[in-house]
Amino acid sequence: MKGCVWRHPSRWGGLLLWLLLLPLCCTAETGPGVGNGELSGLSAEDRINLLCLRSAYPQIRAVEAGSDGIWLRLEGERRVLYASAAELAAHPYDDAALLDREQRLARRLDTARMDVSLRASMHLPYLPDPERAATPLGYSPGRWRSYAFLKALYGADAATVRRGLGGTSLQGRKVRMSGAAARALAAVDGRLREAVRQRPELKPWLVSAGGFLWRPIAGEQRLSPHSFGIAIDLSPQRAPYWRWAKVERHPLQQSYDSEIVRAFEAEGFIWGGKWHEYDLMHFEYRPEIMAKARLLRQLEMAGGDGRDGGTAASPHDLSGVVPAGGSNG
Repeated sequence: MKGCVWRHPSRWGGLLLWLLLLPLCCTAETGPGVGNGELSGLSAEDRINLLCLRSAYPQIRAVEAGSDGIWLRLEGERRVLYASAAELAAHPYDDAALLDREQRLARRLDTARMDVSLRASMHLPYLPDPERAATPLGYSPGRWRSYAFLKALYGADAATVRRGLGGTSLQGRKVRMSGAAARALAAVDGRLREAVRQRPELKPWLVSAGGFLWRPIAGEQRLSPHSFGIAIDLSPQRAPYWRWAKVERHPLQQSYDSEIVRAFEAEGFIWGGKWHEYDLMHFEYRPEIMAKARLLRQLEMAGGDGRDGGTAASPHDLSGVVPAGGSNG
């Protein structure tokens, strides 16, 4: 399949089609490498990860297998490494474990290294609301990021990121975010408008404290996702950050209003309240993580986790599973 340039699906429901096609898709120009230049030898979870990345980001034009690993080719012929050949060999995924909820939730990552490969950034399972898992040390899905990918998508410096910003608003307050994130936030605002009308007590929780701001994460040297215009903070006086609160687990991690969280998740945002190093005010546009979360939930609903007595679903055959979801911005 020469060039392997896929068209961007408009809804998460298109994920099923891409999952079925993904093993066949690879640039014909690549030489022998991972799977002899093909992607069909990858694990089901790696194929799901690549599927969700491709569905979430139309800037990704192709997935390429080479002797050094798996690469994403973006607009302008930029390339970002998904995973090196060494990482794929050293940390293979077990397809059976993909469907075992307990094994997925037992995963941990090294808290000393937060700038990781794209593959590692999708390793921890994010559970969409109303589920809220325990958050032991090493479990902060989405807090590990591939900065090479973020810089390729949004810009490697403040000036470049600023050129891609768009204006939107949340509950009447103006917010600047990167284009796709701004459009997704506008959709969130639409979802919450009726909720606030019916439940006015939600409004004090929806006060924007800012979107784009080029800065490091508080207490760290890594750039904040605010630097790329993909994060928004809401009502910090009510929803604290773990360094301020100084408690290992905050009650709001369980009691924060689910209607707010679900509105953001439906449009591709993850919530920092689901991290060990919780950031209760923080919502971050990571549509690939939400796409994977929905897909795995659909597998479980099909009986794939073996707990409900249903016919076990296979991650290689998802013909009966169509992920639900919102706009990808």
